[in-house]
Amino acid sequence: MLSSGDKLPITTALQNLHGAFFVDYNLLSAGSVIVALPTLVVFFLLRR
Repeated sequence: MLSSGDKLPITTALQNLHGAFFVDYNLLSAGSVIVALPTLVVFFLLRR
C-alpha cells in the first residue's frame, strides 16, 4: 500500500537492516530495543 521507499512500517525498516552478505547484529539489536520502548512505557504507565 505504501508507494514511497522512505515511509515504511518500523518492522519492515528493521528487516531492511539485513545486508546481502552481512548482518550487523549490534545495529539490529539497538533498533529492536528502540522499537520496543514505547510499548513498554505504555504498559508500565497503564498497569495497576
